[in-house]
Amino acid sequence: TVMTNWTGVRPDVIYDQTPDKVGRWLPQADGRHIPICDWAEIDPESADLFIVYAANFMEEIAAKLPQLRGKLLCPFPEPHLV
Repeated sequence: TVMTNWTGVRPDVIYDQTPDKVGRWLPQADGRHIPICDWAEIDPESADLFIVYAANFMEEIAAKLPQLRGKLLCPFPEPHLV
């Protein structure tokens, strides 16, 4: 929430595999809410870029999503594409 509000980046959807988060919404400072969906709902053709805020899980996430058409961007500790 802090990163999306601070950077102004407004993704259409957030994907997570945590059952307690799926089906909920990420609140935004502008009053908009971003839906949190299950990883199983990811359409590999849906975007050119996926932002991964969980830098400590970047390798694990990249390994689980090799079919993605888009690149994975991790902004931490320095911005880099996978």
